[in-house]
Amino acid sequence: MKSFKLFAALRIISGAFRTSPVTSLYVVCHQPPLDFRRRQLSANYFIRATSVPFHPLKPFSLAIGLSRLYEARLFSIKPFSERAKAILNDAHLNNINIQENNILAFPPWDIPIFNYSNPFSGYVKADTADVIYQQLFSFHRSKYSKYMPVYTDGSKTDERVGCGVVFNDTILSFTLHSSMSVFSAEITAFLWHFSTF
Repeated sequence: MKSFKLFAALRIISGAFRTSPVTSLYVVCHQPPLDFRRRQLSANYFIRATSVPFHPLKPFSLAIGLSRLYEARLFSIKPFSERAKAILNDAHLNNINIQENNILAFPPWDIPIFNYSNPFSGYVKADTADVIYQQLFSFHRSKYSKYMPVYTDGSKTDERVGCGVVFNDTILSFTLHSSMSVFSAEITAFLWHFSTF
């Protein structure tokens, strides 16, 4: 059913006739056949899964007796890891070393709690005079005068994104890719500051 929907979609997109061969539709629309696409997605997922140190799929290996059973009964579907290994073997990629990438070194559900000082909390910008903010800032700087002040900013217009960092006598400014958000620009400014130390 999915193949029929895909062929219909390819015919509509390319403006081909109903009698056009499916292989021609794949070529015209720059799409690989479904079996190749399935193999590619399976191999990509298997490589990504084996690159994660504690992924449940990584240590899975089929016992010799079970592999013989699957070979004797061709109607039985092998587990995903065995099918993915066969795909990599067919592509002559069975002896590759997959580098581990621990993407969950800090799981998102274990956000570390840290304390920070925000002297401006509790003040609404629309209801507070500029002088109050200047006094709060001066008090905060005098309280932490032993620390080095670092000022960062990120901004975005319709065409450009940029960020800046000012500390000691150093002024850094960078033009970033236009697809970045304001938050990415702010984070980039922090990263540039931390990379200088």
